Order: sequence, then C-alpha cells, then structure tokens
Amino acid sequence: MASIIATRGSRRAGRRTASPSSGRGNGWVVGGLARVLEALPADYPTRGRYVDTLKTMAASLAKLQRKEDGLWTASLLDAQDPAGPETTGSAFCVYSM
Repeated sequence: MASIIATRGSRRAGRRTASPSSGRGNGWVVGGLARVLEALPADYPTRGRYVDTLKTMAASLAKLQRKEDGLWTASLLDAQDPAGPETTGSAFCVYSM
C-alpha cells in the first residue's frame, strides 16, 4: 500500500516553526475525508477513491503514532520539531479511523 502524508508547499520547507508534514494538517485531511464519506451516497461513482485515500492515509498515519502514549507529534516526519505529543492532530486521526 502506498504511503500518503499531506505536506505544505515547498515555500514552507526549512522553517522550524511550521512543519511541512503537520500532524494537525494531516488530521484535518483525514477528518474531512471521514466527514465527506458520511455524507456521500454509497453508490456515488467516485466514492471508492475517497475510501482508498482515507485507508491509505490512515495506514500511513498509524505507522507514525507514538508508541509511548498513542498520540501523534506536531511534525509527523520529525518527532523533535517540536518534541512531544500534539493533541488536536491526534484527535482528528482517532476520529477519522
């Protein structure tokens, strides 16, 4: 299964204050996908694309979950930028899964 993590544009790259692989940003994406799927009819022609994207992102995010407390970090690809859990992104991830 392919890995998908949403990132911000390259103009954000290199800035220590806002990770391009934001836990909160990815939480918004998967949370939005979950909400869309709640409203989308089961027979909608492209529903499968939304389902596949959500499943792929959820699998990718699950691999990045902190083992010590089950939460995610502010920067998904750099757990030290900043270090520690990020509760808003974690809540979105749990909601969507």
